[in-house]
Amino acid sequence: MAWALRIHTRRATHISMLSRAETGLACECVCPACDGVLQAVNAGKTADEYLRPGSKRPFFRHHTGQQGEGCLRRIAQWAALELLATRQELVLPAPTFRRHVVGVSGDIYTGDATGSVYRARVLERHWIDEQAATLTLDDGRVIMVCLSGLQQVARDGRVDAVITIDIDDPLVSTWGPDEILARVQLEDRWLCWDSHWDEGELGALALEEAKQRARDALDLAPEDLALPDGLSDLQRSESVLHAVLKQILAETQRLHVPGFDGFVERTTRAGQTIRRNYGCPPFELELANVRLETRLGSIVPDVICDARDTRGQKPAAELMVEVAVTHRVSPAKASRIEAMGIACLELDASLLASGRTIRLPALRQAVQADASNKRWIFHPQAAELRAAAAALVDGAIAAENERAERLEARRAWFMTGPLEEVVGAYLVQARHTTSVGIDVAEIAQALEARGFRGATDAALRNVLARLASMRDEPRRAIVLARLAIDAAMRDASSRKWVTLLADAVDVFVPGAGGVDANAIRSIGSQAHAEVAAGKLECARPRAFDALIATAFPELAGLLADPRGSVDEAQAFRVMAAEQLREAAQVKAQQEAALEAEEKERRRAAARERQLSELNAKFRWRKVGEGGIRKPEDSIRLVKNLYPFENPTQINGLIDAAWAARSAGVQLAEFILIALRRRRCPLTRR
Repeated sequence: MAWALRIHTRRATHISMLSRAETGLACECVCPACDGVLQAVNAGKTADEYLRPGSKRPFFRHHTGQQGEGCLRRIAQWAALELLATRQELVLPAPTFRRHVVGVSGDIYTGDATGSVYRARVLERHWIDEQAATLTLDDGRVIMVCLSGLQQVARDGRVDAVITIDIDDPLVSTWGPDEILARVQLEDRWLCWDSHWDEGELGALALEEAKQRARDALDLAPEDLALPDGLSDLQRSESVLHAVLKQILAETQRLHVPGFDGFVERTTRAGQTIRRNYGCPPFELELANVRLETRLGSIVPDVICDARDTRGQKPAAELMVEVAVTHRVSPAKASRIEAMGIACLELDASLLASGRTIRLPALRQAVQADASNKRWIFHPQAAELRAAAAALVDGAIAAENERAERLEARRAWFMTGPLEEVVGAYLVQARHTTSVGIDVAEIAQALEARGFRGATDAALRNVLARLASMRDEPRRAIVLARLAIDAAMRDASSRKWVTLLADAVDVFVPGAGGVDANAIRSIGSQAHAEVAAGKLECARPRAFDALIATAFPELAGLLADPRGSVDEAQAFRVMAAEQLREAAQVKAQQEAALEAEEKERRRAAARERQLSELNAKFRWRKVGEGGIRKPEDSIRLVKNLYPFENPTQINGLIDAAWAARSAGVQLAEFILIALRRRRCPLTRR
């Protein structure tokens, strides 16, 4: 190290301040940290000497023992104190003071306040002891400079400030005076103000900053908020938040609020639901005359004020605001508010931060500008709009119930009214499907229930509508019929009505002439010919004749005639099928006869072939050629050779053979006859 403490003067001395005669123990220096005796090495040498190769720079070392970091730090502080105390002009660092505030949650918030850098000339200095000195500056202030860790120096009011030297870098002990002095005035962390003439002002600023940080974190109770003892941290925080929100509302001049909407819904006797919506979009209120915790009848709202819609669409009126931190407005309280007829808005604190920590500026912005964290407990205009919507719904319900009653009566008439009139109504609806209140399907179902098949068939309903148009508009009947027939011919499922449409023209417009009438008759004739030939595509079904005849009595005779109907086509098909069956039967008989003749021919040829083959192989023995001479001998021989054969069968066969030979029948002929009648294997011998 380059610094040591003189034993006699107790002043810090740099190694460069010693002469050659003060080398070694002659320097009479000690270490201020361990109080160990020091030796001066190379004292009094110039830079030219100790910068030579192999030479050492002048320094102090302990005479016994080893120097530690504590020694180096302490001597560095002594050196700095010596240099500062002996300077004619000082540049002192800006003072910084820190204050703390404990929030209601128990968290600690810190505030800092920093003054200005101070430059002054030293007019007078006084050493209190070897570790502290007082400096009188040119502005009359007195500063005490002392080492870190020094016991508290008595202050009797003659000292305006205390600054402590706290150097923690051991390397400083090797620096020269100029370097230490330059650095110690730049390194704020080495000079610490323990007290300052601006401490009161700076401390107040630091305390206010700490409080503001606690306020921003919503963790500082307002000064007028008295929190009871025994509350948990959560309860205390909720109370603070509630108070802060009320204060924000008291200070704000404009407030964005949600719109209100709803609906009125009723059900008719038939089960149909009728609904009317009502409401208005979010809007902005201008607040005035804001009061906190002011009793209003039986209610003490958190905030009450005069509110005016900035758009001018709603009249100015009183407004209550309830702040919900943990407890929302109860239904009972909401009922009392509604009975008072005063608008009431609830601010829901749980919706302010959207699941994140929020600070005071953001909280103020959320309260003022965000409508989504609020809801209306009651609003007079909402009640008026609801009443208006309810009136509309009730009127619609009454009208719908009346309409339903008329329809029910009409449906009952469909089931019990005169058949001709019901069918007439059915035709009207078939032609005019846009009639209000009557569904043609309902009439059709009623007719089906009354035994008229096809009333619910859409294709038939279309045909009936066209027939009704032809009947009711005789001047246009031909044109309408031509259009209907052309449309039916293009639709495979509707061609079955072509014959009816064509024949109806002669009934509705007898003797009609012209191109269209002739074309209709030509198409009708062709369709009739196809039906007469058994084709079903243009054949009219008979299942719907009762409904058609009731709707159009003038067509009853035409409908009674099977011509052009499915019956005619089916009759032709039956007749054609019978003819085909008879022809097939004759053909089968002819083929059977030919087959029998061919079979007999083949049988005769086979017999002749067999006879020829047998005649070539076998013949009767003539009498006198030797061998057996009498039938009895033949029977005896056969029995001895074939004891297992049926004796009766064998005897008859042998007797027949002798008789055949006597009668001149060829052996081959006899064998064929025997095989056919007896089924006896004569090939055995």
